[in-house]
This record gives sequence, C-alpha cells and structure tokens, in this order.
Amino acid sequence: SAEDGVKPQTVEALKFINESKTPYIVALTKIDKPNANIERAKQSLLEHEIYVEGYGGEVPCVPVSAFTGEGVPELLDMILLVAEVEEISANPNKNATGIVLEATRSKIKGISSTLIVKDGTLRKGMTIAVGKATSSLRQMENFAGKKIETSLPGTPVCIIGWDSMPETGEIFYSFENKKE
Repeated sequence: SAEDGVKPQTVEALKFINESKTPYIVALTKIDKPNANIERAKQSLLEHEIYVEGYGGEVPCVPVSAFTGEGVPELLDMILLVAEVEEISANPNKNATGIVLEATRSKIKGISSTLIVKDGTLRKGMTIAVGKATSSLRQMENFAGKKIETSLPGTPVCIIGWDSMPETGEIFYSFENKKE
C-alpha cells in the first residue's frame, strides 16, 4: 500500500513466491489516498529486501488505485509483458494443477482452502488431491464468494469440503473422478 508500506502478509506472500521461484510484480495500491507516498512505499519495500526497478532490482512496480482505476491498464500490460518474457503459459484443455494458498477449518463450512490454478481447468465434479488430502469438487467459489462451475489458469478458487487439511504451499492435482 502506498499509504501503509509493507505489511506482514506481504512479507509472508513474498516468502512463498520466492520459494516457488515465481516471477512477480508489485502492485502498489491505494495511490488515491491522501496519505499515499509512492516513494516512501518503495523505500519500505527496499527495507524488506524487495528490490523493485529503480531501487536496485528488477521487480516491476506499478502504482494502482482500485478506487479510481488509475494504473490498472498499466498493471495488466505489465502482467502480459512479464508472462511473455518469462514464457509463462497454460493449457486450459488439461486437468488443473496449482498451489494451495491457504487452508482453514470452520464449524459451518468444514475444511476449505484457497487455491491458485497454475495450469489446466478445474471443473465441478472433479477430484483434487494435495498429499493425502482429497476433495470431490461439489462446491467451488470465486474470490467474491460466488459459486462457480469452473476455474481457469491464473485464477484463485475456494474449495469447500476436504477430507483432511491440505498443506499450504503444496501442489494440488486434479482428476476427472475419485477412482483416478
């Protein structure tokens, strides 16, 4: 945030990004706020060993405002550029694989997890596995909590109904059915 600088969740996310050797872009948010200071926020990134372009590193940094939309076209262009340079691609015609971002247990929903689909397509009715944890995909939600039928490469998805807790940071695999 251009207003608050680096928060603990940013540092935690960076740890997983670096471990997976995934290229990334810093989206510097809240640039529309009165207390926003882009240069101070970049300095905060530097203090946490996040080296953005112009501050000793090669990580692209794009200032954006979710409120006004400023910088969003530039962020989308940067995503396409990084994907092209890093030769990142996906095949939506195969079964999905990806990463478990988080997993939680609640009395109401049971075990749920947030995944990011890196390749392939996740469809309702498939079975997914992470180590010994499995889930038959009966209930999937998008980032807004709306029920969905499919999740394409590059999208986050919330899976509800695991038989045990999947490990955060682990790879998930999907199958057409439980037998597979």
